[in-house]
Amino acid sequence: MNFENFTCHKIQITQAYEKGMLGGPWNLSFTANGIKIDIEQIGVRKIELSYDQTGDFNRLYSTFCQLEKLFVLFEGEFLAFKSIIAFDGNDKEIKKSQLCEEIKSSRLNYCSTIDACRGNNTAFLDVFKYTNADIFGKWCNLIDELNIIHQVFLYNTSSIGLPVDAKVASVIEVFEPLVELIAEYTNQFSTLKPGKRGTTLKMCLDAIISMYGKDIFDTECSRNVGKFLQILVNSRIKVMHIKRNFNQVCLSGEESVLYIVKLSFLYRKILCFLLGIEYCDYSDKLVESVKRWETWKNVFSEFVNSKLN
Repeated sequence: MNFENFTCHKIQITQAYEKGMLGGPWNLSFTANGIKIDIEQIGVRKIELSYDQTGDFNRLYSTFCQLEKLFVLFEGEFLAFKSIIAFDGNDKEIKKSQLCEEIKSSRLNYCSTIDACRGNNTAFLDVFKYTNADIFGKWCNLIDELNIIHQVFLYNTSSIGLPVDAKVASVIEVFEPLVELIAEYTNQFSTLKPGKRGTTLKMCLDAIISMYGKDIFDTECSRNVGKFLQILVNSRIKVMHIKRNFNQVCLSGEESVLYIVKLSFLYRKILCFLLGIEYCDYSDKLVESVKRWETWKNVFSEFVNSKLN
């Protein structure tokens, strides 16, 4: 998005659920990189980003996009984009022709979250309790480090029209480079070198799930962790072969949906850890969400009993 030579004092963005109402009343204010951020939620969410005087519109909107991704980390889904208004230094609305329509049309496809990742079953943390200048600063640095990895994750947990087996394959793949990021932030996984001979995707998945995923994959690991990891690897490799040359056990369609969700829980848990958010603050909610998903259409029980024996 590029509004050349467009300056303003502040922008106000309104978001909401596509269906239903957000809670409230809640308020939040902090300043980051010279931009004041004010958030109010009563049924809908209004986010204001402002300069002391005036400045570049694009910088305000880019800051909103980073903030929105942090909220998705906490809540699991993008909210519907309803409106955007720009104001001048006198707090008068700038009548910028087609501003809202242009912004909406420029929104990337990943801003529409897959239905499976929507609702209370995927929300872990309260935006109004855990968002502040420190967390937001760490988040911006983390997103910069993740780069394309996070884009891949968002696209494959979105409603874009890709087959679910292709989506789950890409979600599985992000855990290999994620090992590198964890190693950079901590002293963990120092012996793993993704992309080099001697380090496989299965080893990376094993290390990450052993360290961060026991609550999410408790049954799979206790039943047959080796088979489970191989099924994940096979599901990733499947998209690299034609059907006649690949007959390994993989995730089925509904199993792929289930594991997109469970792997997204793992991914989000790791990023929360890297931001310094204590797992105990949301562990009950995460475990509850996992247990609910494990009763969905009996997909989980059939998977465990038919493929992990």
